[in-house]
Amino acid sequence: MKGKSRALAFVMASVVAVAPLSAQPRPPTEDQKTRVADLANKATAKSDKGDYDEAAALYLEAYKVYPLAPMLSNAAAQYQKAKKPVEALRYFCLYLEKDPAGIVASHATAQAKVLQTELGNKQVDDKNPCASKRADPVAPITAPAPATASAGPPGDIPRPATRPASNGRTLRTAGLVTGGVGLVGIGAGVLFGVKARSISNQISDHNPAEPWPDDIKQMEQDGEAFETKQVIFLIAGGVVTIAGTAMYLIGRSKRDESNRVTVTPVATPDSIGVSLTGGF
Repeated sequence: MKGKSRALAFVMASVVAVAPLSAQPRPPTEDQKTRVADLANKATAKSDKGDYDEAAALYLEAYKVYPLAPMLSNAAAQYQKAKKPVEALRYFCLYLEKDPAGIVASHATAQAKVLQTELGNKQVDDKNPCASKRADPVAPITAPAPATASAGPPGDIPRPATRPASNGRTLRTAGLVTGGVGLVGIGAGVLFGVKARSISNQISDHNPAEPWPDDIKQMEQDGEAFETKQVIFLIAGGVVTIAGTAMYLIGRSKRDESNRVTVTPVATPDSIGVSLTGGF
């Protein structure tokens, strides 16, 4: 939730998925373990770069390789970051359908409630938020068909069109650039002020017993010009710096800081374990 609390990461490593695997149609092959872990790692990298649609598609591809239910929740979280509540709700609900007592079931349930509210549903079943009518009609929820052991590497699943997720990043960058320009202006104003002060001191400290320099008129004109430039650059630089700071703060406030839980497969010779991470 925006600005509510400091980021906190928690990890539950090496939770061997014995119970979930027992409900699966078959144990994963070594190739499936490796491929699922690899796709999950690629999805994490995409998410870190803000490519949330691509990250979601990679998690769904991992589910296609082997139906590890948390990959559906991971995909839902990525769609939620991409501001696609319909898709996010679809896959949180699909996760709850496939693994209602899973390790992130409480998180998926909570996020489904939030998404139902975002979609305009005022009456949501707290125990089963997926049973509520959605504000926007969506296609029936279906999971990618798992690949069979003999089918070889799965083909690419359809991926949604990538939508740039600025997440306030563009505004923050523009704010930093604008603020930098403003600081340069302030620096120029200070420099002109120093020059004006130097000329003023030369005139004020001049010994009356000595003749004035031949360029005294030019010195006075230069001093006045430097004073004018000092005022202009200090005011303009200050205004631009304030504008840049405001842009950065607004962009920062747009960062998605809502709760996220991601499950990453950990392959072992005998099973698939999971690493659970989240931020609050």
